[in-house]
Amino acid sequence: MSTYSGASSDLASVVDLQAVNTPSTNQTDVFDNLATNVLDGLRSTALATATTDQLNYLSSVQFASLADTQLDGLTSVQLQSLADSQLNGLQSTQLSALADTQLDELQAFQLVSLADSQLDGLSSLQLTSLADTQLNGLQQTQLSSLADSQLDGLRSLQLAGLADTQLDGLRSLQLTSLADSQLDGLQQAQLSALANTQLDGLRSLQLTSLADTQLNGLQQAQLNALADSQLDGLRSLQLAGLADTQLDGLRSLQLTALTD
Repeated sequence: MSTYSGASSDLASVVDLQAVNTPSTNQTDVFDNLATNVLDGLRSTALATATTDQLNYLSSVQFASLADTQLDGLTSVQLQSLADSQLNGLQSTQLSALADTQLDELQAFQLVSLADSQLDGLSSLQLTSLADTQLNGLQQTQLSSLADSQLDGLRSLQLAGLADTQLDGLRSLQLTSLADSQLDGLQQAQLSALANTQLDGLRSLQLTSLADTQLNGLQQAQLNALADSQLDGLRSLQLAGLADTQLDGLRSLQLTALTD
């Protein structure tokens, strides 16, 4: 196997980085202060052989300099070993280039450390592949920063797994963009926790698709805040399933609109 002395020379010839991490060479610091233009020569297959101790020497600036084709070489174990300060160096385009199998291995606390501008690089398919335990780590502000095209990737079960405090971060326009099949995943308690300004974003057709068990979670004040054009979407069976305490919140103008 090829070895590397640790000097500032071209890394393109290195085949196995772990091979240089031996008692005789003691090159755990092979990446320490290595110039980015030298690091550019490292092949993805070689990066995949680096030990976690060696990767610890990479700074956020060095990570940012890696090409997508180089990052493709990182294994799940390597990604999980990265510190927040290292991940913070990745650009949105670099995260976007990672395979689903790589992103699936990021831990919740690592995702939390990512900036909104970094998360903007994730595609809807990448978000679809994330586990509930990973999504649970996202903060309210991070969810709020996601584009509609990204949220389209979330499955109903993923939405159902979000905490109320996370859903509070969704903007009305984001809720508007969700498909009926996605909204079907929201639980009664989650709908009940949404602010009136968030519910304002729901279209009449979205309300039509909600199950009676979901509508039963809406509070009197929430129903009262809905526009007539939204209530028009409710089916007679849905109205029949509302509790008297919920109906008591409807304004006379809303009731008039329902009977029109």
